[in-house]
Amino acid sequence: MEVIVELKEAGATWIQVDVDTLVKDLEGYQLKGFTKAYSELESACSGHNVIVANYFADIPAEAFKTLTSLPGVSGFTFDFIRGEKALDLIKSSFPSGKYLFAGVVDGRNIWANDLVGSLAGHKNEAFFSANAAVQVSRKSSPRVTNESLQKAVSD
Repeated sequence: MEVIVELKEAGATWIQVDVDTLVKDLEGYQLKGFTKAYSELESACSGHNVIVANYFADIPAEAFKTLTSLPGVSGFTFDFIRGEKALDLIKSSFPSGKYLFAGVVDGRNIWANDLVGSLAGHKNEAFFSANAAVQVSRKSSPRVTNESLQKAVSD
């Protein structure tokens, strides 16, 4: 909670919470425990955009349902490299009005990754081109400074 207070005091408008435990095969009581723990964070994050990031593996369907039903979350990050089923879950039940941040870089080996290739080879054009928020956010990201990468995503 202290970090969240510091981020708010520093003027942060977006807060990302990384939750790698959800990629495990959790029991119902564990998912309820996660929901309860998140509710403690929710009040601290009030008034800010919260991203809950899941990475390095596929997220099981029940964990996806639990995660995407959390109140107060503005967006979600899913691994599209090792998360082979994530796209199907997103297509079938991603909540409207939420942001989707797609993990298209292998987080286990970021230095050897071909960024242009990642964007060209790991996306579903029909699905993502229909999502204007995803298109706008990826084209205007202040973290994208590589000119060839900017050109690749703007096409």
